[in-house]
Amino acid sequence: MNVQITITEPTLDVIELITRTAIVEKSPDPILDRPMQGTFTLQDTIAEVARHYLSKALAENNGNMTRAAHQLGFPSAQTMRNWCLKYNVK
Repeated sequence: MNVQITITEPTLDVIELITRTAIVEKSPDPILDRPMQGTFTLQDTIAEVARHYLSKALAENNGNMTRAAHQLGFPSAQTMRNWCLKYNVK
């Protein structure tokens, strides 16, 4: 079956408008665009990001430290364990 699709100039204009609107209206990044006043500390933000990705890698790898370490770019499971201890990730 051979299907031919023709995209007209008005269709391209609509696609461009939708794409441009989606980029402009994209909500700010909850980590990178966080206000730096009040109780903000860089250490707390780094710890939050570390806990998030350590937990995510462990969950995605069914608790396997070696595979999670590899996914995160750590040289060994021991490095992964050390980070988990530092950031209290079980």
